[in-house]
Amino acid sequence: MFVDELDRCRPSYAVEMLESIKHIFDIKGIVFVVATDSEQLQHGVKAIY
Repeated sequence: MFVDELDRCRPSYAVEMLESIKHIFDIKGIVFVVATDSEQLQHGVKAIY
């Protein structure tokens, strides 16, 4: 699964998506590629927490 421009989403949605991805990382055979501006996403995460 490819996730692109996650940093452009609403901060609450971006955090929810990352948490969902984290929960299914343990499923064998599923790979996620997340393309994002880490610095911008970091600002969104800080706004939530």
